[in-house]
Amino acid sequence: MYYTSNVYHINRFVKWGYHQMNTRRPKKEMRLAEWMDDCGIGNTEVATLLGKTDVDVYRYKTGRVLPGPHVVVKIEEISDGSVTYNSLFAAWKERHLVIRKPPKERTT
Repeated sequence: MYYTSNVYHINRFVKWGYHQMNTRRPKKEMRLAEWMDDCGIGNTEVATLLGKTDVDVYRYKTGRVLPGPHVVVKIEEISDGSVTYNSLFAAWKERHLVIRKPPKERTT
């Protein structure tokens, strides 16, 4: 068998750029409102990218309405994966699924 030195493999590794592959950290999953604030984009700009009205984008952003699957895919594409279905569902869940305490029993 022929063994090569580790230096040869390390140099080849660095030469072809394999050390830079998969070194990017995964993007932070964020809500639609956070992403829009970070990018400085308004409702109207996102609405034109999605083909929806700015009122629809406001409803998605505040969690009033959960967008359909085709809209979720478009949102993931324009946000480059930062805004996912899970983050949109979390905003909707916060608004609609409030855990309420059971009513107190009456004492007469």
